Amino acid sequence: MLSLVADFQQNKTLALNANFVHGLKSILTDASLDKEFIAMAITLPGEGEIMDLMEVADPDAVHSVRKFIRKELASQLKAEFLNTVQANRSSEEYVFNHPNMARRALKNVALGYLASLEDPELTKLVLHEYNTATNMTEQFAALVAIAQSPGKIRDDVLADFYNKWQHDFLVVNKWFALQATSDIPGNVETVRNLAQLEMIVSANGLSENVFEIASKSLAV
Repeated sequence: MLSLVADFQQNKTLALNANFVHGLKSILTDASLDKEFIAMAITLPGEGEIMDLMEVADPDAVHSVRKFIRKELASQLKAEFLNTVQANRSSEEYVFNHPNMARRALKNVALGYLASLEDPELTKLVLHEYNTATNMTEQFAALVAIAQSPGKIRDDVLADFYNKWQHDFLVVNKWFALQATSDIPGNVETVRNLAQLEMIVSANGLSENVFEIASKSLAV
């Protein structure tokens, strides 16, 4: 990954190492491995972790390269990620145990990769996962995937999620954080408005009108 960052800094064409892609594919499709291990193994390191390894941190380069790798992996392993999502769906009630936690983790990571392609058909898939989720964990993971791309679907799902979970302060905090850390165009102004809204919520408790306030504020 650091070599790709160096290539980016030198304006070279970025290309993923074929051995890296093959290795990740082998892990993703190995049914003998624990699903939680697979989920962790195919998750890219965070931008902060990458910059910790650099002599001089370059946030823009790291962000661009990480985004490139994520999208390229999603493109080259699209079929495998689709199979992973389909194989790890469940309509059962939420159960807190290792097999189910591992299943959810793996499906959610695969869903995030697919959403990065910003393909309308894959957006429908992610929206389906959001609408059919039987628990907040999987619903929020689908929301995270949808929130990568600006547009009406994103706005509608953010509103729907807030309406469902507005009385759970910890979940609403996750809702705020998701939007605050998004890199969609124009998000700086969105963060400013969300910061004001968070102060309103903190001062007055949860309000059924907070999302309406947000919508009006963001429309200004």
